[in-house]
Amino acid sequence: MLELWGRKNAYNVQKVLWVLAELELEYVHYDVGSTPGDLETPEFLALNPHARIPLLRDDGAIVWESNSIVRYRGSLRRGQAMVRRCA
Repeated sequence: MLELWGRKNAYNVQKVLWVLAELELEYVHYDVGSTPGDLETPEFLALNPHARIPLLRDDGAIVWESNSIVRYRGSLRRGQAMVRRCA
């Protein structure tokens, strides 16, 4: 199951939410980033030492930075590449 961390009103999180919806993927959303200090917890820093959102965990793979998440999920769409690979 995909897990997404970030507050829904953050532009970069909205970008990832849109892609997950377009790809019709199920995910669990953790609303973090709106309360001071909730990105500096040891648990979150273990996932992202930069303490930034969004963050996506996908069966052990951890990806942060919205554009990286969008490219990562686009490249895995049901076994067919949505993102063209450079030769």
